[in-house]
Amino acid sequence: MAETIEEFVARIQTDGVEAGQKQADQLLATARAQAEQVLADARAQGDRILADARAAAAAEKDRSQTELRLAARDTVLKLRRTLVHAVERVLAQAAEAKLTDKDFVADAIQRLVEAYSAADAGAATARVAVAPELQKQLADWALQQVARPGEPPAKGGFDLVGTLREAGFEYRIGGSAVEVTQNSVVEALKELVSPRIREILDQASGESKE
Repeated sequence: MAETIEEFVARIQTDGVEAGQKQADQLLATARAQAEQVLADARAQGDRILADARAAAAAEKDRSQTELRLAARDTVLKLRRTLVHAVERVLAQAAEAKLTDKDFVADAIQRLVEAYSAADAGAATARVAVAPELQKQLADWALQQVARPGEPPAKGGFDLVGTLREAGFEYRIGGSAVEVTQNSVVEALKELVSPRIREILDQASGESKE
């Protein structure tokens, strides 16, 4: 049956509307897909930024904690050195006070002479070195020890020389030597004191970490 003009126009209009609607649907679907992709990309970028920020914050925290630990360690070491030096000064002052005391040094030397005599060290003459100032103070005492009026000469004896460059004395007889000087006394006593100081500081350091 032949199609009338009216029917032809109506069909054209209908086909045009359907084609337009189909194209519009396609455009809308494409726009929605693009929008979803943009949103997904934005979310992924946001997650990456957040992860980077968290990693940077964690790294900064670790760095700060490391710096604090190093600073605490350096402080403890500095305090330890300061305390050891302070102890050394106190010991040095105390040792110097004793080892420059004429009566104390004379008594110590006399005890050594008697000890070596009792040990039958022979009649070898000991060499006792003291500081020049102390030698002058001990000169009369030394003469009395070497030759006592009305008594037989003491077994052995000693020569008192003023060659020592520090407080104290150095006693040598035969192949034996006894050094009682400021440095030797400080070193000996420091070995007894320093471990206790280190123990106290290590304990304090451990408590501060907790």
